[in-house]
Amino acid sequence: MSFIPNKLDDFIYNHNIAQKLKIYNVNYLENLIFYGQNNAGKRTLISGLLNHLSNNNIKRILRTHTLKINNSKVDINFVESAYHFEINLYEYGHYDKHIICEFVKYILSFKNINNLTYKIIVLHYFDKVSHVAQLALRRIIEKSASSGRFILCCENINRIDKPLLSRFIYIRVPKPKIQHMKNYIEITLKKHKKNY
Repeated sequence: MSFIPNKLDDFIYNHNIAQKLKIYNVNYLENLIFYGQNNAGKRTLISGLLNHLSNNNIKRILRTHTLKINNSKVDINFVESAYHFEINLYEYGHYDKHIICEFVKYILSFKNINNLTYKIIVLHYFDKVSHVAQLALRRIIEKSASSGRFILCCENINRIDKPLLSRFIYIRVPKPKIQHMKNYIEITLKKHKKNY
């Protein structure tokens, strides 16, 4: 049995943040950046938001796309659903700019097969990518404002280009304190009728 919240209403810790995310829907979504310490719950909140946008209809599939870069073949592993794409750009080192310029553009060229107005692209560990990759993303955001929305996930927001940050709504996810974790465990176990 999973105790990880799937819906925005299921969040106990970060409940206030989850409730604010409910303003977004299939017709209205901003570019968002979730930031905070490791294990604070950023990816869980992003997952909850994606479930909210899809009415809990997300079926994630791991895929691989081969991209030819400077006579080399690079396999890009990404998660895809009918509603979004997720990529860990930092895994590709100095290829990160090429992946943004070519692969992300390729994703944005797909026709939507659902009723979402936008393609949603989630980029994890974005503070670890190169400065040129960040500049490339800024140009893509400017050109794809009518068709794409980006959700960035990172620890250190200070490592991200400030003009790029101006295109995003910031969502700080604080790391839970020990008392918060104890409360979460107690409430969750009680809800599922389990003993501590």
